[in-house]
Amino acid sequence: MDATFIKAYSRRNINNRTGFSDPEARVGRAYRTYGLGYKLHLTVDTDTATPLAYLVAPANTNEKKLSIPLLKTTIKTTGATIRKLTADSQYSNNKLRETAKNYRIQTAIPYPANQKPKLDNILRVSSDFKTHGPENLKHIYKKRSTIELVFATLKEHLNLNNHKTRGLENITIHTSYCILCLLYTIEASHNTKQPTKTRSTTHWAN
Repeated sequence: MDATFIKAYSRRNINNRTGFSDPEARVGRAYRTYGLGYKLHLTVDTDTATPLAYLVAPANTNEKKLSIPLLKTTIKTTGATIRKLTADSQYSNNKLRETAKNYRIQTAIPYPANQKPKLDNILRVSSDFKTHGPENLKHIYKKRSTIELVFATLKEHLNLNNHKTRGLENITIHTSYCILCLLYTIEASHNTKQPTKTRSTTHWAN
């Protein structure tokens, strides 16, 4: 589970919080800085890099607010076959962990430095990006990099960031087309027994 920034097709309004020609866009965290736009909140299967569920929201929407609806949609999509969930520390909250536990899902979500639970052997990530904690949680968390590859494919090959549309509804439609193209690529790869081509959109475009 993770989120990625989608730049708005607009300049900032004078209030420096919304878009001038896209009033639904919001200023929010964009990588290590701030930008005007939206965020794609996504879950993927780490074994196949297949998108499972997604939500699109203004960039200032807190990840924790959308984490439980996103998890429940993922559970519904997969028929409750999920057994492990990993995400960055921005998703660290007790409600998400309790919801996952109710579905018998093990979570590998690092606790940030400002959270000090009364638990032993918890997962943490240091400032130099080294993971500390139980080996089984570190192994699960290591698979989180899969979603970064999916985001890269959506942006570099399927034009997630290259759009000229405004408004949450239109951005959601644009995102849906990008994800649908990726799903078709994955399906074509499996149907032709070429699993190494699941993220090679250029292969199927030729």
